[in-house]
Amino acid sequence: MEPDTWMNDIGEKIPNWFESARLYYAYSGDASVMAIVKGLVDHTVEHGYWTDGHTDTNVNSNTYKSNPSASNAKLYLLDHPEFNPDWRTDIPGLIRWTEENFVFGCAPGEPATQWGANIVGEQEGFLPKMDYQTARQAAECARWNAVSGDAGRKA
Repeated sequence: MEPDTWMNDIGEKIPNWFESARLYYAYSGDASVMAIVKGLVDHTVEHGYWTDGHTDTNVNSNTYKSNPSASNAKLYLLDHPEFNPDWRTDIPGLIRWTEENFVFGCAPGEPATQWGANIVGEQEGFLPKMDYQTARQAAECARWNAVSGDAGRKA
């Protein structure tokens, strides 16, 4: 199956793919599995479509943008930088992706920031800002700041 024909929840599965590939490698010694999963991640990062299945929409698409899976991938890569040699460029790129699509992409009349902090929406078809998405991005930025020394990344 080609990556551009995938359906919902690809990003949600990536942390499971990482762990499954790591375990397969640990037991088999076959490092090719890590290259396969890395290729899946590279494709998703390059094309910018992080898609989740949401029970509150009827979207079934490989191009619908949603923040939870991108967030899961960022948090996983921060925990396991050894998985992705490009993590120092991919993570800030993913943080910018969230900002472009779900901080500055707003429902009509809704601000992108409040009290000096970014506030984050969840998905393309439902842009109202959400507390848990905002908290997740704050955690991603704080962790990025801690590992990179980039104190300029605002949550």
